[in-house]
Amino acid sequence: MNFVKARPRIVDEIVTRLGQRYHLFQNREGIHATDCIYCLRKAYWNRVNPLPPTPAEILYYLRGLGMQDALLGGKSGSLVSHQGIALSPDFFEDGTLAELKTTMISEKTLDANEFPEGWLRQLMAYCYALNLKSAVLIVLTIIKSKLLSYIVTFSSEELEENWRWILERAKELGNAYEKNIVPKVEEEEKWQCSSCRYCLRCQTLEEGDNGS
Repeated sequence: MNFVKARPRIVDEIVTRLGQRYHLFQNREGIHATDCIYCLRKAYWNRVNPLPPTPAEILYYLRGLGMQDALLGGKSGSLVSHQGIALSPDFFEDGTLAELKTTMISEKTLDANEFPEGWLRQLMAYCYALNLKSAVLIVLTIIKSKLLSYIVTFSSEELEENWRWILERAKELGNAYEKNIVPKVEEEEKWQCSSCRYCLRCQTLEEGDNGS
C-alpha cells in the first residue's frame, strides 16, 4: 500500500462546483446586515471590484452551509428586509428564529457566554427586524465535535442600540458606493484581514496612503 500527499486538479474542481452550488461566486444586491457588521471595505470591494473567494474562505463558507443543509435540509428562513437592510436568518419558522454557526471556539468558552461580537450583532439585527427578543444559537464545535445550543435573549435597549449602529454603518457603506470612496478599516476590524481575499490590495492601498 502506498500513500502520496497530492492535489490533483479534480480536487479543486470539486471545491469549485460546491462553491457554485452555494452561489459563493455571485455578488449580492442591496446592503445586508452582515455587510454592516463586518469590514465595510470588504463589502465595498465585493460590490465594485470583486475578487473570487480564497480557498480558505470557500472551505469556511462550505462548512457552515453544509451544516445548514444537513440540519435543515436546505430549508431556511426567507430573506427579510427592514428599513432598507437585507437580512437572511438561517431559520425562521412559526415565530422561532435560529442561527447556525461552526467554530473552533471551545465549548468551555461558549458556556462562559464568550460569543463572537459579530454573532451577537447578527442575532440582534434579526431579532429587531422580526420583532423578537430571543433567538436560538446552534453551534457545531470543530476541534471536539459537539452540537451545542443556546437561547440568547436581548433587552429592548440592546436591540435598538445595535440597529442604530447598523443603520449608521449602512449609511457609510451606501455613501461609499455612491461616491466611489473606499471605506476605512477600523482597528478593531483588522482581525479579519489575515483570511481576507483583499488583504494584499489593502496593504497596497495603505502603503500608498502613508507615502502620499
